[in-house]
Amino acid sequence: MRLILCALCLSVLSCLLFFNCGNSPQSADGLAVTAHTPQIDGVVTQDEYSFKKEYAQCTLYAARKKQSVSFALVAQTTGWVSLGLGSKVMNNAHIIIGFVKDGRPQFKEQIGVGHGHEDLFVTESVVTDVAVKETDNLTTLEVELQTSGFIKDGQEELQLIIGYSGQDSFTDMHSFRQGVVLKLK
Repeated sequence: MRLILCALCLSVLSCLLFFNCGNSPQSADGLAVTAHTPQIDGVVTQDEYSFKKEYAQCTLYAARKKQSVSFALVAQTTGWVSLGLGSKVMNNAHIIIGFVKDGRPQFKEQIGVGHGHEDLFVTESVVTDVAVKETDNLTTLEVELQTSGFIKDGQEELQLIIGYSGQDSFTDMHSFRQGVVLKLK
């Protein structure tokens, strides 16, 4: 009887892992509206953000106010880091990408087109503040965005794509990317 019960438990666990039905990295905990505003300076401090989720060699942070949402992506790279909003894939994502080259922060807002991306028109910008910093082989992208650009009344989730590369280039292919769903509270 124990053997049958163990086999049944292993079968259920295998199905959950195979079909990704468990608590997966693609699905994150909720992001509630708070009164706290992170300081957009390229440095993430303890308790600065209400949301934190670790991925392969990077960590995503988020904080949400009624009129703005702030994100930080800290990656173990000396290349670019990026955050795309509105999609778990590049296509149609509003992409914020940044890196530090020769000691100078570089930053662009772009729109995902297929498996690539292109520059946005200035009138489409939703970024209100941005900082990019590279320290000790870590690149940090911090950005504050107008909530109205991505979160509508009654919306239950926000789709994101995060990524990074080892190169300081707006056109270099990512070495890591991950689709993320943030549940909105």
